[in-house]
Amino acid sequence: MKLISVSVAKKKSDEDCFKFIKEEWGVTEDEPLIVLGELSVNLDQVNGYHHYRINKVRLFKNSNLLKYPLGDLSSKALISNGVYVPRGFDSKIKESLDDKQPLLVSCELELSSIIEREKHKNPLKLDVKPSTVELIYKINLDQAVKDGDGNILIEGTIFDHFEQKNREQIDLNKRQLEQYSQSKIAPLIKEASDLEQKTKEQTIELRNLVDKGLSEKQNIEKLLSDASNVNKEILELNLEKTELKNKIESNRDSEMQRIDKFRSFLKNKADSLKNLEFINQEQYNDILNLDLNINRENESYIDFENDLNGSFSRATSHIQAHLFKAGINYPKYLLEDYFSIIQTNDLIILAGDSGTGKTNLVKSFADAVGGLAQV
Repeated sequence: MKLISVSVAKKKSDEDCFKFIKEEWGVTEDEPLIVLGELSVNLDQVNGYHHYRINKVRLFKNSNLLKYPLGDLSSKALISNGVYVPRGFDSKIKESLDDKQPLLVSCELELSSIIEREKHKNPLKLDVKPSTVELIYKINLDQAVKDGDGNILIEGTIFDHFEQKNREQIDLNKRQLEQYSQSKIAPLIKEASDLEQKTKEQTIELRNLVDKGLSEKQNIEKLLSDASNVNKEILELNLEKTELKNKIESNRDSEMQRIDKFRSFLKNKADSLKNLEFINQEQYNDILNLDLNINRENESYIDFENDLNGSFSRATSHIQAHLFKAGINYPKYLLEDYFSIIQTNDLIILAGDSGTGKTNLVKSFADAVGGLAQV
């Protein structure tokens, strides 16, 4: 056997370490590393739990005792210390163990974890794969003979014994599997069935939501289309409104220019007639007041209660100022007397010579307060 030092082994990868062990023990690269040995249990007095180890480790295919191919370790390192068995192996084998009598078992080996290898200063340290632990039964060779071809012949009673034992074990495993199926798998199957049903219901619900969403999307698209059409109509109406407003403003400006021109012409003629004494002041005022009611709807008015606080004196002053702007002058006392008289709603008779302004007073006052005078 070729031996290497611990320092050299540490430099190898895990794959190379395991390959090196198998080569030195006569195991091909494709073969699993199967060994046999005595499984024993020891109680840890400090921590209170059990340690499982396989001692007297031999290679299964030739029954050779094994040792680590390390020159730094004792040649009996593997035999004396044995191989650690993790807890996950068959519970029935655990139940068969006792503190005094070890069990003969076979198992497959693998490299220990890096932590364990560093802890034991052994880069080639191996552990048992717990799922591979199996019981091995001894047969008394006195009860077996070899034929001419080298085959081992066993008495029928021995064969029947092991066959019956295996059959019992198989039946036990079958019952346990059925029980496990009833207790574990059946609920899982039911849960899977319920989940499948729930998934179908959710799929239907999701499909309905998608259909509803598509319908809502179509409604929204229709509303957006209608809104777009309404916006277009509003824009068109606004354009028509703007055009109409511009046209009205243009016509209004034109009409106002014509009215102003006519008013100027009328005033010139009235001034000429008054200067020649063909008309008196009242007639002159009547001529110039022909346009007092033009565009009256656009005029603004003052509220007697809110703007003038219900004061007749302030109202009279406002009327006098309004008439003055129109070129009509009346003394304030005359307007106050007339304002007081019309508050009675009685029949009022204005006396005076012709041309003294009786009619003009009524018409001018009515115009000032937003009323209408019919003569």
